[in-house]
Amino acid sequence: MDISYQSRVPPVVLDYMTRLGLKGHPQIAQTFRPGIGWRRYPGHKFISASWAQKLRVGEGVTHLSLEVAPGRMADFSIAELLRRETWPVA
Repeated sequence: MDISYQSRVPPVVLDYMTRLGLKGHPQIAQTFRPGIGWRRYPGHKFISASWAQKLRVGEGVTHLSLEVAPGRMADFSIAELLRRETWPVA
């Protein structure tokens, strides 16, 4: 999938991938919950702001590790992913 489908990829992730010349849609690899730690995320879920919000509210997740390229991970806080001032203005 081409990264040009930007409406679903949080801007901070898109910026990170663009700077490294990476393409594709990052998937959630691991989640972090205080008191529990890092856990592998079941299945293959692409990152989006709405899904990050669901993980924060529903499961208490504070950080995500995203697979931005095969075998390459990048960690982001949920707060970074949801920061509104990073979203493009229409």
